[in-house]
Amino acid sequence: MAIIILEEVTLPNGKKTKVKTYISDISPLPGNLRRKADENDEMIKTKIREIERELEDLGLFKLKGKHGVIKLWYEFGSRLDFIDDMNLSSSARKQIWRAIYDHTEKLYDKTEPTPSRFWYIEIRYSYHIGKFDWDFVKTAGTWRDWIDFLDSTALREDHRIIEWIASLQKRESMRTDFLRILRRAISGKFRNTVTSELPDEILYQDLNEIFDDEKEAL
Repeated sequence: MAIIILEEVTLPNGKKTKVKTYISDISPLPGNLRRKADENDEMIKTKIREIERELEDLGLFKLKGKHGVIKLWYEFGSRLDFIDDMNLSSSARKQIWRAIYDHTEKLYDKTEPTPSRFWYIEIRYSYHIGKFDWDFVKTAGTWRDWIDFLDSTALREDHRIIEWIASLQKRESMRTDFLRILRRAISGKFRNTVTSELPDEILYQDLNEIFDDEKEAL
C-alpha cells in the first residue's frame, strides 16, 4: 500500500514549495493505487489531528523540551497503532514516519525551513515505546536513554532483547534508568554479532550472563 509525503522543491523562480510524492514499491503507480494513497493520506491526517487534540487536552505539549517529555512521546506513540492495519509496502513502511510528521501541527515547530531527519526518528521511536507498559518505559530511563537504545538497529529490531529487559524488570529489583546500563553492556557483548541469527537458547543465555555481570550496578 502506498502513502504520500511532502517534499520541498525549488521552482524556476527560486521560490520553494512542497509537492506530494507517492511512496510505493510500484513504479509508475497506477491510478487506482494513487487514489488509495490519497485516501490513506487523509486518514493519517485525521488520525494525527485527533491524537494532537487528545495530547493537548492532557496538557502534554507543555512537556516539550523538559525532562519529563517521555510521557508526551509515549502517549503519542501508543496512539500510532493504526499503522499496523495499513498493509504498507516496504518502501511506504520506511517513510510512514515522514508522512505522520507532515500532518503534525502541534508536536513540532515547523518554522524551520527544512525539517530535521531526527524528527522522523523521534516519531518512529515513540511508536516503539508505545508498545510497552508505561510503568516499564518510565522506569527504564529518560527519553534520551530510549533514543540511544533504539538508535541501535540490533536492539531495535530484535524484539527478543527488549522483551527480555521488560521481563527482567518485572522479576528483579532494579534502579531507575537501568536501560542505559543494559544498553552499553548488551552493545558491547554483541558488537560483532547479528543477534537475530542467534537461537533463543544462546541469546537468552548471553543476556542472563550480562545481567549477572551488571547486577551490582543495576
